[in-house]
Amino acid sequence: MTRIIVIDSDLTQRRLIIAQVQEQTGWNVNGAATIRDALTLKLALAQLIILDWSNLALSEVERDSLRVATKGVPLVVLARRDDRARIERFYAENVTIMYRPFTIGDVVSQAQELLKGKLKHG
Repeated sequence: MTRIIVIDSDLTQRRLIIAQVQEQTGWNVNGAATIRDALTLKLALAQLIILDWSNLALSEVERDSLRVATKGVPLVVLARRDDRARIERFYAENVTIMYRPFTIGDVVSQAQELLKGKLKHG
């Protein structure tokens, strides 16, 4: 079964993303408010991670842990335009950055597109 993890400190937005991804795809979606919470979800076993960068305050240890735990896992990063340089320094591969404004439907469509080939072959 396809496993998606949504990391977003905004409870309302996290719940909306989870609900819409599940409704439109039937995928198994877990949510986490913080990186620490997300690390307990075995990120490396996810097929895709949706990460809201906007309100994310990462310590150096959390940044390193997240980078190691998500190596090889596609990420959809939700961000403001002024976050671009920080995100690009942090992630070198497997990243799709979606800049605000976007709809949750846009996020679901991007996730489906990224996983289309991976699910057929994986």
